[in-house]
Amino acid sequence: MAQWDKRYLCLYGVSLSLGYCKDTFNAAVEELKERHFGFEPDDPVILHREEMKAKVGPFSVLKDDQKNAAFRKDFLRLVDDSRFRGFAVLIDKLSTGSR
Repeated sequence: MAQWDKRYLCLYGVSLSLGYCKDTFNAAVEELKERHFGFEPDDPVILHREEMKAKVGPFSVLKDDQKNAAFRKDFLRLVDDSRFRGFAVLIDKLSTGSR
């Protein structure tokens, strides 16, 4: 596999209590997205890793080093302040014969 960053697939999920998700977490995520990427009700921002990494679409603002640092700081604060269980499955595509 020529591109090392394409060799592995990680599926990551979180488990939150329904009440906490409704009352706290959803609002915190929406506030983070609106603060850093604006608000467009007909085209909401989805925090998609590949687009964020490539800094395309609404994430093009992250090309600015100060805005990128501010987003990362706020995102890590959100993760640190949130109550959830995380779980991941990591797949080595070479071991499955996938290309």
